[in-house]
Amino acid sequence: FKFKKAKSGILLIGDGMGFNHIEMALKDKIDHFYARDLPLSGKCTTFSESVKNGQAGYTDSAAAATALSTGIKTINGYIRELAQSRGAKTAVLTTDVITGATPAGFLAHDLSRKNTAALQKQIDALIKNGKIDYCKGSLGDNLAKEAGTALNIVSAGDEPFFVMLEEGYIHKRSHSNDADGVKDTVARYNITIAYVTQFVMLHPDTVLLITADHETGGIITDARGNYVF
Repeated sequence: FKFKKAKSGILLIGDGMGFNHIEMALKDKIDHFYARDLPLSGKCTTFSESVKNGQAGYTDSAAAATALSTGIKTINGYIRELAQSRGAKTAVLTTDVITGATPAGFLAHDLSRKNTAALQKQIDALIKNGKIDYCKGSLGDNLAKEAGTALNIVSAGDEPFFVMLEEGYIHKRSHSNDADGVKDTVARYNITIAYVTQFVMLHPDTVLLITADHETGGIITDARGNYVF
């Protein structure tokens, strides 16, 4: 296998996932985290403009998605649209609702992540006007399967493509301090990583970025070495 000059990209986001979420799942749910097989890896911290100016002590999904989609830090709660340009095919898939902060950060723009009706109207218009090639939310356990469908569609021709796939429930289970739920959703994200990695092996002109947007739940190790909230 050899990488070629990249013309397309796939971004996988584990919403709310920190390094200890992975370790928690590895302890008794999954044998291996497939992203660790990739040749390049790194660590970073993320913080929104709200954290920088002292208005908040954390980064939310809306600000994180905006930074990931545009490269610009913003205030917590803001949403921006990813512009379809240069003829690239695009797809956005998520286990969350399609108007959730992360997918909306790649599809729409609004002053607040809470304006779901306005966000849905913009997303519907993108689909109706052919400005996005595949767009689906509330996928539950079917993210990997739908990823296959979306990738087959956007890679069918010679055009470049960009696909964002989100496992949104790592974040939600962490908010509830649901350890078993975190393990299950990290395992589900891991299956999607495995599938997409195989796809990239067959499409070596595709950049694959596997990441998270922020960490939720403050998972730490206790005196016995167990991962707890």
